[in-house]
Amino acid sequence: MRKLRLRKKRREKMNVQPIAITSLLFFVQLIILFEVYTRLDKYQGVFNISWHLISIILALFIINKEENSAYKIAWILPMCVFPLIGIILYVLIKVLPGTKQLSDVLKTKICMSSQYIHQNEDVLKSFKEVDSNYASMAKFLYEYESFPLYADTKLEYYSLGEYAFESIKKELLKARDYIFIEFFIVSRGYMLTEVLDILEKKANEGVEIRFMYDGANMFSLPDNYSEFISSKGIDCKIFSPVKPIISSYQNNRDHRKIIVIDGKIGFTGGINIADEYINKKERFGHWKDCAIRIEGHAVKSLTAMFLQMWNVNEKDKYEMEDYNTYLLTEKQKRLKITHKKLVDVNGLLHEKKRYQLKEKLKNNPKQKVKIRENLLTFKCKNCVIQPMRVYANYAIPYGDYPSNMNNTAEAIYIHILFYAKKYVDIMTPYLIIDDELINAMSMACKRGVRVRLLLPGIPDKKIPYMVAQSYFTALMDAGVQIYIYTKGFVHSKVFVSDDIVSTVGTVNLDYRSLYLHFENGIFCYDRELALDIEEDFENTLKTAKLMTHQEYRNISVFNRLLGRLFRVFAPLM
Repeated sequence: MRKLRLRKKRREKMNVQPIAITSLLFFVQLIILFEVYTRLDKYQGVFNISWHLISIILALFIINKEENSAYKIAWILPMCVFPLIGIILYVLIKVLPGTKQLSDVLKTKICMSSQYIHQNEDVLKSFKEVDSNYASMAKFLYEYESFPLYADTKLEYYSLGEYAFESIKKELLKARDYIFIEFFIVSRGYMLTEVLDILEKKANEGVEIRFMYDGANMFSLPDNYSEFISSKGIDCKIFSPVKPIISSYQNNRDHRKIIVIDGKIGFTGGINIADEYINKKERFGHWKDCAIRIEGHAVKSLTAMFLQMWNVNEKDKYEMEDYNTYLLTEKQKRLKITHKKLVDVNGLLHEKKRYQLKEKLKNNPKQKVKIRENLLTFKCKNCVIQPMRVYANYAIPYGDYPSNMNNTAEAIYIHILFYAKKYVDIMTPYLIIDDELINAMSMACKRGVRVRLLLPGIPDKKIPYMVAQSYFTALMDAGVQIYIYTKGFVHSKVFVSDDIVSTVGTVNLDYRSLYLHFENGIFCYDRELALDIEEDFENTLKTAKLMTHQEYRNISVFNRLLGRLFRVFAPLM
């Protein structure tokens, strides 16, 4: 242990090494591409026509692809200006295996884990009686993405990262069986030290700990940091380590933030494990972030999402062992139900009980038995029909991933905007959106819905912020109210509508979150939670200023032009 820590200290001074090596190799590849281009460009008579023909063919191919129109423009434009470079980059990033391969593997994992997570039909029917518009969305999320609707979930909203962190520490200390942690950013400091100290303590008590962080952290952590974490008795993995190869694979990061404790309590939201997220360190003024705690059956979906990503490179047999261990109920384990026999998941009747009931009713002509794959229902003429149960609230933990043609997160955002009656309030650190979201916001305003956006006053990335400003005029013309948080940086990713609907998670309003990263969130139909979020929104507006056309004109012409220029390439940023 001591030797590893000493090695860590020595490497801390050298943690620039992986950055330098990776950057150098990327730069070498770009030089090679440029050199190939200049050498072949000498043979204009032979190659120019060929490159232009290929670029035209590729452009036609891109136009006819089932892909966001903004992406199509962003790829076609460089092909028209620099055919050879555009073609080579497109082949490297979009044609060669990478993103699609990883997404296909994850789809397989989702299909495998979906055997353990089924929709309770009574819950869905109850929700349909309460709100048929959102029940249709719940049906879509289950049938196409395997994210079921849950009822009576305990939900708690934290308006700042530091509030969430105190609750997280308390729950981690209560863990008895296992702790699963998945984060995008892990940075050394007070917060990480606190977390690792608790995890080490729980590991010594016999609690299983799994800790996963994104490979982009290699630029800020020592290159043996995963070994350092493992030395504390923690099973540690790095998702998709950055490699010095030009590929779309590098562009798809694990942006999820998930904590699961004993399969009973879960956390997610905008916060990462770094001191600025709990305002222990100031980077861009005051850091406005949020998180949500869930307790109940809905945690099973968070557990499944974590295991899918954890096992993305594992063989099926190991994954099945994980699912049998963490997704089966204790009753199912006692009955020795395996994934091949699963029929009782999420409150439905299991196989043994279903068979006994079928035998009992076999000789009764007044009763009709209808058995489906996972559900038994029966009709009885002499039965007293029980009233439909109405639950206190409903929740759907959901995830999203690259190459997901259903665009789960964006679909939820658009659905909220489309069915809002009074208002939609949104907090997001970035605003780089496509026509679908622009139209959804505009149409909501035209229907008389109040739409408000809360954005940072101090950005963490200048160019994306300039691009965000390029949307201001069109959105304000449509009636969207844009507020700028004057105290610092807004990192919350929140939608709240009509004092009843909300979603809290990791999904920003930008192309990277909506199309390129692995993301997660929780859709909530809960009045008390929505009121808490709306109260937080109103309180935050007290330190925000309303953007007007005059305020926009006060932005320098250079910044406005630069924002519009980079907006063309926004999908590739």
